[in-house]
Amino acid sequence: MLNTAEEFVKNQNGESVMGPMNPSLHYELGVLVDGFEQPPYFMLTHNYNYYDELIKQSGYSKLKDFYSYKLNSSQYVPTEKMERVRSFLQKKYDVTIRNASLKHFDRELDILFTLYNDAFTGHWGFTPMEKNEFRLLAKDMKAIIDPRMILIAEINKQPVAFLLCLPNFNEVFTRIKNGRLFPFGIFKFLTRRKKIKSARVITVAVKKSHEHLGLGALLYPEIMKRGLLYGYHDCELSWVVEDNFIMNRIALDLGAIPYKTYRLYSKKI
Repeated sequence: MLNTAEEFVKNQNGESVMGPMNPSLHYELGVLVDGFEQPPYFMLTHNYNYYDELIKQSGYSKLKDFYSYKLNSSQYVPTEKMERVRSFLQKKYDVTIRNASLKHFDRELDILFTLYNDAFTGHWGFTPMEKNEFRLLAKDMKAIIDPRMILIAEINKQPVAFLLCLPNFNEVFTRIKNGRLFPFGIFKFLTRRKKIKSARVITVAVKKSHEHLGLGALLYPEIMKRGLLYGYHDCELSWVVEDNFIMNRIALDLGAIPYKTYRLYSKKI
């Protein structure tokens, strides 16, 4: 399979291969290399533990590692620093946090799209999403999101950041035989989706002009509080690239434990 992919890249005058990604950093990526003991959260990859060695034997080397963090929401305690930043922000700025509104879906999508591309431009491997692609992805998610777990931070009523947290639907899918929703699996899905006890923080995007404010000190405690209120007892923060020191430090400050590692590889051809 790898040889076939390399031949394709050569025929396109490419000089190197990077992956795996499906199909880009905006979606699923990487080979699991650590943390096989626990099942994956929703929209994350899982594989046999020998994949890493086979890929390296094929001439590939590590490009980047990405970490997933596990956090028990009921054990979350804000650090003194986060409390200090939260208090400062609330006193100095007219900052509010609201949920996304499904009644105004298109309007909310425009807000999230603008914030997403602004926040991540310049990050390793990031390429801005086209608006049509973003809309298609969002519409696919519309049926499974819990709008109570999507937070939008505003200063002076202007959106400056958002946090996207999805229910961990793998809790349901692992209970459906053969993973097939039809003809009978759909009934299990519909009845058990309201009993999901874990969630995954997929994205935290802060407008570059406001990233120095430390808005995570507001968003993370708020999502933990709401998660417990709505019955989500466990939370995963994923994934965070290894050299994003700020986000890795925030995860550790929250009391989260790194428990899975996903790897991207590269090879010159």
